[in-house]
Amino acid sequence: MTRVLVTGAAGFVGRYLVAHLAESGRDVVGTIYGDELGGDMNCKLLSCDVADASQVGSLFERVRPDEVYHLAAITFVPEAAQNPQKLLAINLGGTLNVLEAALNLGGACKVLAVCSGEEYGVVDPALRSIDEQTPLEPGNLYAVSKLAADLMARQYHEHKGAHVVRVRPFNHTGPGQDPRFVCSDFARQIAQMETGEREPVLHVGNVEAERDFCDVRDVVRAYRLLVENGASGDVYNVCSGVGHRISDIIEILIGMSRTAIRVVQDPDRMRPSEVPRMVGDNRKIQKAVNWETTIEFKRTLSDILNHWRDTLRERPECPTTT
Repeated sequence: MTRVLVTGAAGFVGRYLVAHLAESGRDVVGTIYGDELGGDMNCKLLSCDVADASQVGSLFERVRPDEVYHLAAITFVPEAAQNPQKLLAINLGGTLNVLEAALNLGGACKVLAVCSGEEYGVVDPALRSIDEQTPLEPGNLYAVSKLAADLMARQYHEHKGAHVVRVRPFNHTGPGQDPRFVCSDFARQIAQMETGEREPVLHVGNVEAERDFCDVRDVVRAYRLLVENGASGDVYNVCSGVGHRISDIIEILIGMSRTAIRVVQDPDRMRPSEVPRMVGDNRKIQKAVNWETTIEFKRTLSDILNHWRDTLRERPECPTTT
């Protein structure tokens, strides 16, 4: 049986990936960090700080994985800006430690390095979609850290023979995502309005930004297919190829709500370096592993909203005031 290691297993994507890999018949081990709670995840969980090279080395010697899905990272852009040293230690240093540990096992270990579509930054407005050859112009510290990890992974393949596939996922979402991220944020606000614990006012940021969203359940399937059949050393966008304005997301979610809602733009939710449009080209991954999205975006939004409705309903006590 294939032994798999998933770093960052207790995170949003990690939980879906662990379940998907276990369903595919793999023996999955996941890492958690600090006081993270793993819960019932159908895999063995081990504590590891990916920024600590000795911990990562010991982990690899213990698990001896055939495949590694390196997800552990700081992923929230505002959080990344607050502590650049920690950001680089985890996002760049963690990738370096994983690649070194994989090589120390003899080089047969396959590594998926999860980078980011944010690396492309602000692109020419005339460019309708972003492919893997688009120049990389990161516009925030998170994107810089992911670009550095991306280049590190490429160097380890080219100069040290590491078996590593790089991915640049664009926005992805789904039930259970942290409410700091836009779709989950809006859905939670609406669910709270329906319980009466929040006034019927949806607080939003830049509603004109356009993003390429995939359902997390499609994303983890892409990751598995690329580890199985992606070209070592190569990089692949993981994206739908379809753009959605934030205003459209708001309209869809409000259309699913059970109450009348007023939308208010909140200056505190505006990012100083907002990229106006980011839509990816997914032809390369389609050709390489025959992957495409299968979950319609409206279904994703509906599932997120229903997740928050269920979460609020199942709490021991549900507040009734704002």
